[in-house]
Amino acid sequence: MFKLIIFDLDGTLVDSTQLSKMTYFEVLRKMGYDPELYWETHRKSSGLPYEEQLRRANPELVVRKDEYLRLYKEAHKTLIGKAVVEYPGVDAMLKSITIPKAIMTAKIGSSANVMIKDILKVDFDYISTHEMRQHHKPSPEPLLEICERFNVKPEEAIYVGDGVHDVECAKNAGVVSVAVAWGNYYTAEELENLKPDFLVYKPEEILEILNRISN
Repeated sequence: MFKLIIFDLDGTLVDSTQLSKMTYFEVLRKMGYDPELYWETHRKSSGLPYEEQLRRANPELVVRKDEYLRLYKEAHKTLIGKAVVEYPGVDAMLKSITIPKAIMTAKIGSSANVMIKDILKVDFDYISTHEMRQHHKPSPEPLLEICERFNVKPEEAIYVGDGVHDVECAKNAGVVSVAVAWGNYYTAEELENLKPDFLVYKPEEILEILNRISN
């Protein structure tokens, strides 16, 4: 029986694909880089800490990470209300969950909180953002810390995400992994190859998993 459900944010609960691309392109252009050269690498590293995303795209960006973060926050604040939407069915799914629910995201707190407060408009029992942790996905530590906070064993928790780093994080922590196929970063085939415990195509399927395991 599951006692805790933890969600990724981007690509799982909200569609922020356009926000991510618009912000990334605006920031890199201001820094003097051609974003087209790095976008695919950045897209595939979604879910990792921003420092690692920068390193994978272009190591030069890591040296200028403070400038990148400042410009990113400015652009993100301007664009977030225009380019983020909740996935269909997510609201009903979240409101139907009766066990504690948390969010564990690579997003910085200021961005994550706007998405949760203004777009999802659902209360969560705990929210873990980038700057709150020393360890990040795919390390098991972020999920284990949340499980410990709720006094829940890893096998009694479920982590829902849309990408490779989410599945790896859950597996490394011994938490049940649920990969969602409605995100825009990975195909259903790519997710299936990761061998998550469950692969779902609609938010209501998450409720079916919770009910099936509980019964």
